[in-house]
Amino acid sequence: MTIHQWVNYFISKYTTIEEFKIDLDKNIKELEDDKASPNQVAFLKRVRNKVKKIDTRLEELRAEINAERISTAELIELQTLSKFIDSGDIQLLEWAGVEEFDEDKKPYQRFIEFLHSDNIIKQNGGYLTQCSQYGKLFTRKELYAYFKKNYI
Repeated sequence: MTIHQWVNYFISKYTTIEEFKIDLDKNIKELEDDKASPNQVAFLKRVRNKVKKIDTRLEELRAEINAERISTAELIELQTLSKFIDSGDIQLLEWAGVEEFDEDKKPYQRFIEFLHSDNIIKQNGGYLTQCSQYGKLFTRKELYAYFKKNYI
């Protein structure tokens, strides 16, 4: 597999690109601290460098958008890089044609995104919602039932 294929594989395991980048940096640091195999560390650093190159390219495409001279080929490239765009980057997501709400997602995938959002606070032994009427800890199963009732 090429490094680009590995990056795509790794990203597919995460809900957001931000989560992937944080975990990647954490894993590199842990492997360096544990004095792990230099090959493992080097490989993860190559993955991180590939992601940085993609981030740089996204910023170049943003500059083309802002200068109002983006080509059709660049728009197609932006669409292929859409999974690398941070979820809060509205400008690039809109130009990439990413829908704001993906109704085709499976309910459990939407729940996982909800679970990792700012609406949920993970505590020892359970989860809290930011809704003030629920002061109790939810188990994951209870939280999923709450999510289905209120959000699906």
